[in-house]
Formats: sequence, C-alpha cells, structure tokens
Amino acid sequence: MGKVIVIFFHTILFFVFPVLAKDVIMEKYSTDINNDGKVEYLIHEFFGGTGAYGILTIYADKGEVILKEKTQGDPFFKDPNKHIYTLNPQFFKDVDKDGILEILIGHQEYQNNTPNFSAPWVFKTYKWNGKKYISS
Repeated sequence: MGKVIVIFFHTILFFVFPVLAKDVIMEKYSTDINNDGKVEYLIHEFFGGTGAYGILTIYADKGEVILKEKTQGDPFFKDPNKHIYTLNPQFFKDVDKDGILEILIGHQEYQNNTPNFSAPWVFKTYKWNGKKYISS
C-alpha cells in the first residue's frame, strides 16, 4: 500500500505541478528604485495570454512589501545588446524630477473579474512616501 501512495504522489508531482507552473512566468529584478541606498526586489508574476496581465510585487531589503499591484504589460525589458534585464521606462519614471522613480501602472478595467479588452486604460501613479509606494 505504501508503494502505491508513493507512486501516486510522484505521478501527481510529475503531471500536475509542471502544468500549473508553466501558467505563471515569474521575472525577478533587483535595484535601488527609491534612491535610499538599499536594493529593492521586484517580482513580476505574468499570467500570460494576449492581455499581458500580471502582478508586480516590490519588496524592501528587509522583506516587507512596499508595493503590490495588478499590471498589464511587462515592467522589465531584456536589453538586446547587453542581454540583461532593465526597468521598463514606461513603468518607472522620475515624473516629478526629485531623483526617486515613480511607478506608473496601467491596465484595462476588469468586468466580472475578467479583463475587459474593450475598456479604456486606467493608469495610477505610485509615489515613494519614505516607507512604501502609495497611489498619488
């Protein structure tokens, strides 16, 4: 009986989890985006599809979440010349010219918890308040 359970468990791990894992692409990037001298960790979970929906989560150096928002589009670019990722300047701009990047997040509105591709885009700007990014 024990062997049957082990075989069943391995079958589930082999067939089910790879399917679940390939539905989400996770990109990671680290840099000092708020100019505090400490590295922040940016994680973009991309759910795929033509809508390019995902969630951008930014962690401070000690692990606290300083931003978590739904996104549409890719906050990172792969530089074709250097073959490394860089921040997408459409997402990260110093709008008010204070030396600290603001985060611009846009997406089409949801309807019945589903992306509505015919809806207009909604944009929010997030500004650093000294502790986390807040909508301004």
